[in-house]
Amino acid sequence: KTSKHHALTIRGQPVYMEEDWSSGIGGGLWSTGLALAKYFDTEHAQSQLQRNEIQNVLELGSGNGFLAVCLQAASANLVNLQNIVVTDTKEHIALMEATVAANASLFPSGSTTCVTVQEYLWGTGPIRVQKGDHPCSLPFDLIIGSDLAYRDELHDPLIQ
Repeated sequence: KTSKHHALTIRGQPVYMEEDWSSGIGGGLWSTGLALAKYFDTEHAQSQLQRNEIQNVLELGSGNGFLAVCLQAASANLVNLQNIVVTDTKEHIALMEATVAANASLFPSGSTTCVTVQEYLWGTGPIRVQKGDHPCSLPFDLIIGSDLAYRDELHDPLIQ
């Protein structure tokens, strides 16, 4: 069972997240994820987004999708994000989708940002983003993630 709650305010916009610890270790928010989300609300992070003209973002090991929606809140009216691809194992897909849906106000009608939630296991080859019926490759300008290397066996696949 998921539970929605207000987790943070970024650039004056409330950000909600869904939690479901029964979905696995990524079913909630860990302290480093919260720290990175708070960083997105700093002037430094926002200037980096603008300076580097970030358009395509990949979130690895998302768990509940929280960082992706925080990045969208931080980048609103600063950069023209085209794609945010939110990934984790299949056990977390519904939770990531629920968090994105809980933050629908960050992706208003007419928004140019496309959010894709999909399964991806790093180290299994290049990610193919599912755009409708057609998988495609995207050049990612920014790859984000937190709490990704908590087990030794995850290090090598992450580096690949």
